[in-house]
Amino acid sequence: AANRERIDLLLFDVVMPRMGGSEAFEQIHEMGGGDVPLIFMSGYSSETVQSRFVKQHKLINDLGAVVIQKPYSLEGLGRKVREILDQAQQK
Repeated sequence: AANRERIDLLLFDVVMPRMGGSEAFEQIHEMGGGDVPLIFMSGYSSETVQSRFVKQHKLINDLGAVVIQKPYSLEGLGRKVREILDQAQQK
């Protein structure tokens, strides 16, 4: 869309109804939004999630995607979001 606003960060659960985080990432990447910082939430281990995405999307590590494990605290999520936004601003 011509008047869409800039997206600063995407937060996905790895498993969601109808479209999981992997599929959502793929569609966003195809639409040209592949440079948006990503946080994936999952009950799976970080290594499991990252290896799954690396196999499906070779660019995921280059994009600096972060995996946070459930359960997490609101404060912990807030710190991670702030950290990623601060890093993105420095680029």
